[in-house]
Amino acid sequence: MPWLTLLAASAAVVFATIVPGLAAGLVLRLRGLTLWALAAPFGLSIIAVASVILPFVHVEWSLWAVLVFAVVSIALVAVVRVLLRRFNGPRRQRIERASGWWTVGGLAAAAVAITIQVILSIGAPGAVSQTFDNVFHLDAIRYILQTHDASPLWIGTMTSPRGGLPFYPDAWHALGALVVSVTGVSIPVAANAITVVFAALVWPAGAVLLARTLFGSRRAVTIGAAVAACALPAFPLLMITYGVLFPFFLGLAVLPAAVVAAVQLLRLGQDCATYPRWVWIVVVVGCLPGLTLAHPGAFMAWLAMVAVAAVVAAAFYFASRPPRRAMIRTWVALAVFAALAGIALWVLRPPDAARTWPIVMTVGQAFGEALTASMYWAPVSITAVFLIVGFVYSIRLRTRSAVFAASAFAIAGALYIICASLPYWRLRDLFVGAWYDNTPRLAAILPMTIVPLAAFGMAKAWDFVVRLLSRRDESPSRTSVPRPAVRGIAAVAGLLVIIGWTQWSMRDAVNGANFTYAATSTAPLLTAEELALIQRVDKNVPANAIIAGSPWTGTSLVYALADRRVLMPHIFTDTTKDTDLINTHLRDATPGSAVCKAVEREHVRYVLDFGTQEVHGAHHDFGGVSDLQGSPAVRLIDSQGKNARLYQIIGCGEAR
Repeated sequence: MPWLTLLAASAAVVFATIVPGLAAGLVLRLRGLTLWALAAPFGLSIIAVASVILPFVHVEWSLWAVLVFAVVSIALVAVVRVLLRRFNGPRRQRIERASGWWTVGGLAAAAVAITIQVILSIGAPGAVSQTFDNVFHLDAIRYILQTHDASPLWIGTMTSPRGGLPFYPDAWHALGALVVSVTGVSIPVAANAITVVFAALVWPAGAVLLARTLFGSRRAVTIGAAVAACALPAFPLLMITYGVLFPFFLGLAVLPAAVVAAVQLLRLGQDCATYPRWVWIVVVVGCLPGLTLAHPGAFMAWLAMVAVAAVVAAAFYFASRPPRRAMIRTWVALAVFAALAGIALWVLRPPDAARTWPIVMTVGQAFGEALTASMYWAPVSITAVFLIVGFVYSIRLRTRSAVFAASAFAIAGALYIICASLPYWRLRDLFVGAWYDNTPRLAAILPMTIVPLAAFGMAKAWDFVVRLLSRRDESPSRTSVPRPAVRGIAAVAGLLVIIGWTQWSMRDAVNGANFTYAATSTAPLLTAEELALIQRVDKNVPANAIIAGSPWTGTSLVYALADRRVLMPHIFTDTTKDTDLINTHLRDATPGSAVCKAVEREHVRYVLDFGTQEVHGAHHDFGGVSDLQGSPAVRLIDSQGKNARLYQIIGCGEAR
């Protein structure tokens, strides 16, 4: 069955990330939800750091190399723990068995719901996202498999051999290459497996842990967070629909757990003394490499939330009237943090050419979307009601964790409003340039702050229901139904209503995602005919040949899907004079001509012609490799439908 390939690939993702992360967490003696939620961030960091270090020691990228690196990393964590054991704080508080079972049940339900959403979105195990950036992402996995080098300092040479792209965060691509090498599945299947695992297992665990950290481990908070985590169209579905932004999606999936580490380090969370402070320092250090090398934008989101946490922690600390020397140390720490944050903002800021996204709505519309959790034109969900309730009660509660939760949502909402609607470009770019001035990216960050508040709002709503039921029990006319039974029925009925409403609001998001994955006859990147032709290319083209074609029409994906090299592996590949000659004059090639010399130097032997339909509906000049019917420079080798054709170059002499 085709779906078994996706299951096998998903198991490989779990084995490569979560299993090593669990081992690292056990060495730190983490337990329960904390252990589970931090496993993926730890495992992703191991993969990310390994991708940087292994090339320097001349070790090829493989699962075995990563596992050896993981063992070494975990051993180092064990050494750190031994060295710091004298700083151990209070013992861990025992986790209630009932709370644990409710947590497992809530996470399992969220995993099932999100898995269904993702499967309905992609439609098939090997479905290809019909989006612009997917050309680079899938081809980059093939490039790692071909070169056995997954370093973020190397991956840019795929499109910029002369060093025009010296760094690119490629933790997602490195993980994808591991999955393909271990299981033998196709690259699209590996990509979809990463989506399933990080959307259904990693994201809900981190979101629930963040909610429990801020508002306690009550069952109502746990279940509320699990429900809210699978009820927001802005994440994870928007990130696998728009772009497609696989690396940013990966970073945001591990963001909540990384935020928990910082919140606990600053002593803003509930039960913050459960683990010693040094443990949280190690956890922060363990989370950040994977978060950053997944995508710097995810790190900047973490930095923004930590900045809020630092200000809240400092404000509460100053309110306690500490000694003057302690206040000075705190101010110095804040100044150092601000300086480091400013440096990070400057270094990780995307180039000017990438920060050109315009505003997309009015200020009022953006404000309404942030308040109703319907970012980027999503339908309003019942989650918005609980969000508002949770926000109001957080302000009234005025504890450290509640103030942080409300402040984080306010800041994230303000950034979304600025990005989506502020008409003053320079001011807007100052605040949201770290995320390319791109509204969908800010929309995807907001759920990190919405889930805890919505969970708290659901808990408060449940408290209200319990009070009503208690008054009913005290009434002289009450029925003989036992109080636990009444509460149980009310809880089940309420959950069914909430889940039904939230999943109904997710319907449009799922349908929109499915549209971007469907290989129809009018698909923007690869039509059904083009995909069918690509799947036969390896039978007609030798392994050492290079294929030309317009990357805007999807021809470059023959590299990822059929393992045949292409002249331009991405739409934004840096071109040479030879490449430009081929792209504009190949159809007129004759023996001895300049274009034939370019063909020889570039080792181009075949051409894929997918017509003129481009992924963004625009038109670019690739006249030399388009509309080749009747050209004496090529010979038709294979075709599918009206517009998908594979040609062999014969105009430069004897075909090879």
